[in-house]
Amino acid sequence: VTVVSALSIKTEPATTVPQSAPKVEGAQVKLVDGVGEIKLSPLPPGHVEVVLQDSTETSLKLQNPLKINVKAAEPVELVWAFPAQQTCGQDIEIMMKALDENGHICEHYNDQITVKVAAVENRDIPVRLEKGQAVLKFQNTKAETWSISVQYSGDRRLRLPEARQF
Repeated sequence: VTVVSALSIKTEPATTVPQSAPKVEGAQVKLVDGVGEIKLSPLPPGHVEVVLQDSTETSLKLQNPLKINVKAAEPVELVWAFPAQQTCGQDIEIMMKALDENGHICEHYNDQITVKVAAVENRDIPVRLEKGQAVLKFQNTKAETWSISVQYSGDRRLRLPEARQF
């Protein structure tokens, strides 16, 4: 077993320009009978470039960087994030995200959900997720409690966020 510890892995999300690619450092390659294995999981979707930085201690050579395209996983969960405090008279923004099993935003995912608002006046608000995200903006002009929940009737099995009150 040969362990090569001088390996650089750069990832770039599918929606960014290559110059802004983050680097992942410290990956190791295990070689057994001439076959190498690199643990790259979990990686966000996008392009990955594997480069051998220093091979002076071994006879291992990598002529060109290994380029991998990581495909986006399918969404398994919808989550939402609320502001820590809501003040009457100020808008409330709620961020909705569709996440894969590793917690990455599914930027390839577009779909429709319904946000149900139970208050003095009940409402069903259609929300369009674009690139796995949506922002809901509520105008809070009365001091009252709202209970909101998400309803999804599409063809996927998604975990939905629990109902919230604010």
